[in-house]
Amino acid sequence: KDAGIEPGMHVLDVGCSVGLVTFMLAELVGETGQVIGVDRDSRALEWARQRAVQLSAANVTFVEGDLSDLPFLPDWFDAVVGRRVLIYQDDPTSTVRRLVQSLRPGGLVVFQEHDSSIGPESALSMPLHAQVRRWCSDTLSPSYSRRRCRSAGGGGDVLGAQFLAVGFSPGSGLRI
Repeated sequence: KDAGIEPGMHVLDVGCSVGLVTFMLAELVGETGQVIGVDRDSRALEWARQRAVQLSAANVTFVEGDLSDLPFLPDWFDAVVGRRVLIYQDDPTSTVRRLVQSLRPGGLVVFQEHDSSIGPESALSMPLHAQVRRWCSDTLSPSYSRRRCRSAGGGGDVLGAQFLAVGFSPGSGLRI
């Protein structure tokens, strides 16, 4: 809601998995809106579709596919939403650039991404914490991990830089 999602909107939820964010969006857009959730994991989508039936969520559709392959209609969506999805893309800037093409003028781009560079640091040895950070780094797209390491070493905001590279400007209402 804080992102500006309102009743009647058409929203694309990318990397929707089992639809947790999709169903939240469906409540916000109401019966006059529509939410399309996209994910490449067929098992997660099957669960999401079953949940949609249980909830009688008629304003939700789930589509299987990779973000780099799906055809999107230009000027169709009022908002593109993603939660922890850009970190798994080899080229997040191109992904966002492509998704923005499906937005109507003035549409919203809303992403929540993980940033491990701002995690707590401690003088104490924390082997489990270090192992979890390695697992996260190994799981993420290799190009993201390289960018994150460069950014963490020199400071800076990776997500913000990606949106600026897409063409958003600080004065365009971009909130990071």
